[in-house]
Amino acid sequence: MSKLKPGVASEDWYTLIDPATSLPSPPPAFSTSSTTSGASARDDEEPELVGPTDVGPPPPPASSGDANLGSIRLKLAYMEVRMLPSNSYDKLLELLLDDDLGTVVALSRIAKEYDEVSAMLVQIFAATNQLPRLLNALTAYEISQTGNPDIIFRGNTGVTKAVDYFMKRVGKAYLHKTLYAHIAEIFELKKAVEVDESKIEKGGDVKANMRKLKLLCTDMLQSIFSSLEDMP
Repeated sequence: MSKLKPGVASEDWYTLIDPATSLPSPPPAFSTSSTTSGASARDDEEPELVGPTDVGPPPPPASSGDANLGSIRLKLAYMEVRMLPSNSYDKLLELLLDDDLGTVVALSRIAKEYDEVSAMLVQIFAATNQLPRLLNALTAYEISQTGNPDIIFRGNTGVTKAVDYFMKRVGKAYLHKTLYAHIAEIFELKKAVEVDESKIEKGGDVKANMRKLKLLCTDMLQSIFSSLEDMP
């Protein structure tokens, strides 16, 4: 973790430790040594990016009663962002919130990183209570630039990414409140609900699994149907 650099992804195996188990000192994370031209990297050299094909197999599984719960392969990266005082962005905010939203439309047209730009625009317009203006402007532009109605809103564009981020922003809390308990129950109970005869385990009962699946789905649907007041 200490070798991470801003904007550079690093992939490696990390050990999961049971927080309820007291250990004298946490064991080091599993890692693989990167090499350059066949020579091992020295301690004073930064390792190369460890890609999916170079990470190697996972560490051995934990023994019974061990605090080591297993290992997970993660690809980590972080960014350093320097923030100025809020008044430093006043002119930029005024430009983005212009009456015709021309700057916003231009950004959505020329930006290469649709995800990042769209997420930032949604956050800005949400903070100023003008999110409908943003979505309406981007939607109108998308329609005006699409000659074939069969493919409208089907590509990776500024408006599709903005709507995706908007739905995640407003829908996350609703989904968590409505469905989280049911999903957590499924993971906790670990009931067999496979209904594909070609995939069911030996000795499994398709009809019994179907009944369990119907009960789980019925409970989830009831929660959805009764959540009208909570729906964004």
